[in-house]
Amino acid sequence: MSAVKNQEAQSQRLSNIELLRIVAMIIIIAHHFGVHSGFSIDENLLSINSLWIRFLQMEGRIGVDIFVIITGYFLVKSKNVKTKRIIRFWLQLCFWSVSLYVVLVLIGVETFQIKTLMKNCLPIIYGKWWFASCYFMLYLLSPYISVVLRSLSKKQYLSLLIMLGIYWCVVPTLTGIFLESNDLLWFMYLFSLGGYIRLFDVRQKSTGMQLIGYSILVYLLTFIISTTCKLLSHRISVLSRFANLSGMQSIPVVIIAVLLFMGFKSLDIKYSRTINTISSATFGVYLIHDNDYVRPYIWRTVFKNAEFARSSNVILRSILEIIAVFTVCTILELIRFNLIEKNYLNAITKISDSFDMKKENLLNRLINR
Repeated sequence: MSAVKNQEAQSQRLSNIELLRIVAMIIIIAHHFGVHSGFSIDENLLSINSLWIRFLQMEGRIGVDIFVIITGYFLVKSKNVKTKRIIRFWLQLCFWSVSLYVVLVLIGVETFQIKTLMKNCLPIIYGKWWFASCYFMLYLLSPYISVVLRSLSKKQYLSLLIMLGIYWCVVPTLTGIFLESNDLLWFMYLFSLGGYIRLFDVRQKSTGMQLIGYSILVYLLTFIISTTCKLLSHRISVLSRFANLSGMQSIPVVIIAVLLFMGFKSLDIKYSRTINTISSATFGVYLIHDNDYVRPYIWRTVFKNAEFARSSNVILRSILEIIAVFTVCTILELIRFNLIEKNYLNAITKISDSFDMKKENLLNRLINR
């Protein structure tokens, strides 16, 4: 009996990284509050509101980098693409893409068109969510990327990370020039970062809370430097290239993402069903609140944020709205999973296992010819 319990305990995912997923999604929502609310504040003028909104706007790409680093950490040892996961991924995207469109049509926010409905049935092909489309391709490629990464020595692996880091991170940050890079290539780099930490069991002498503290310090310094350069750029034009250091490929964002990942990884948080349940809904939270129909409806119609750009309570409003969006979207995603996905999960598993077996047999026949 105790052996069974020990086996179950080992299969339960520790909640430190799951808590990081939650934090990453919250800062992504904060970023979306800042960039999608339609604020028309002169960033060249100093005010509490303009500084706060700019502070929130910087956060989003950190969350994106964190999610991909986590993926690399967990999938670098994967040997194949699981059909079950692909089907679940597709169905989740299709559900939210179609259902959100239909709901907004029914309440009169959007007009119904057959062509638009069909596009919503194929959300990855039509790029309804840029992150989801890019992440889907990364997952398809992950076993092959992992094979290459696992074949490298520690020295070779580190050399690869440094070389690509200079090309795709250092050069763009310092010059604004992107050398043959795109979102998928960048995701592959972040995947490799997470994989390196996993394969070579990278550890730091600092505690988890110290690393998290360092990440906050780097963020504050980046915010101060970026804001200062923005204010002085009309006098010293060369500073304009450092007025926005919040891109996915900027040096500070990568440093912050890695520090946060290493910090949460080092935290001694045992299994928590509550944390893991909430964490399981984070991708759904993204799909719901950043849907291209829902996005303007939430921030500009429901909350009417643009009208409160100069309000004295904009900070309080932003915090309450971010919490509200995260909470409501989490509940909706958990409802979808428990009332809908759970009902077809067993069928998907059977179909996927059968397909994977036939695919494996076919590949073996082709190889042995």
